[in-house]
Amino acid sequence: NLDPFWKTGIRANRVLLLEPSHFAKYPVSPKSIDFALKLAENINGIKVYTGEFDEFVKENRTPEIYFKEHPTTRHYKGLEEDRDWIFPEVEGYFPSFFGYWKKCERLLKDKLN
Repeated sequence: NLDPFWKTGIRANRVLLLEPSHFAKYPVSPKSIDFALKLAENINGIKVYTGEFDEFVKENRTPEIYFKEHPTTRHYKGLEEDRDWIFPEVEGYFPSFFGYWKKCERLLKDKLN
């Protein structure tokens, strides 16, 4: 989650977790990584951790981990929060953004007509 305003009211360590297993399965360009790192700069005191979630938990013995629901965070353990949706009235499970977006487009067209 790269939202600089998320959970600003609590004192916490902010961590951008980059899991090698995720990128092995879903390769991205260096520009995509650079973009994420640039966005992370907007979060005060953020630390970047390259490793797996379970390794992070073992190394840091963190009492509570907050994260937003997302297909990439299904294996996380902690306090999961719903992610923000462009169209909250569109419901269901969408394994990809484009499946979600197709339903959003239909809703948007209906609203505009």
